Amino acid sequence: MRLDELFGLFSSDEEKELKQLALKAKGMYGKALENYEQIVAKNPQAFQQQPKQAFNKWFEHMFYKDVKRLIDFDELYQKITDRNFKNLIKPLIMLASINYYLKPKTGYSGAETLVKIAPMIAKQDRDTLKVIEKFFGAFIRAGASKADSGGTVKLGAQITVPKGAAVPQDTVFTWKGRMWLNDKQQPASKDMQGALTQMAIDQEMTE
Repeated sequence: MRLDELFGLFSSDEEKELKQLALKAKGMYGKALENYEQIVAKNPQAFQQQPKQAFNKWFEHMFYKDVKRLIDFDELYQKITDRNFKNLIKPLIMLASINYYLKPKTGYSGAETLVKIAPMIAKQDRDTLKVIEKFFGAFIRAGASKADSGGTVKLGAQITVPKGAAVPQDTVFTWKGRMWLNDKQQPASKDMQGALTQMAIDQEMTE
């Protein structure tokens, strides 16, 4: 993944690709959501007594993978609880619909794409968009310090961000264990923290 992609500096071609992906995912999302609602209507007792287990069973049948494999990041998966589960049903179906076409290399990449194109898929569903922003958006902004393999970004790892919209001049950021700092020991913005971490993961700066 390139730096311009990570920091949202998309070219017209890249914007077109995102719109095409959103269009495909929207069709899959609509069909999957309709199927889920039909299954719930046919098996109301199962979804009332064990909603999470029933959903997971349907989900795996629909997308050929379970929710944990979809998230592909333990730190985020552990945040799905019985309390917030119902609110996450639509976001999880949407993420799976996106990943069906995107086939991301990491769970972080999938979540990042969800946050970017969810408004294109369900712009009228404000409640779902709020949940996506709160659950997945917060995760992206915070940045994932662990690679999907279970490793962590190496202490002292460095990434140079070229001059552009993100920074006024070429800037070297160093991973200090909790956040990325520039050569003046100032932290990168919240949005950049996550982007830099993903860049480090993609470049295998992990241990």
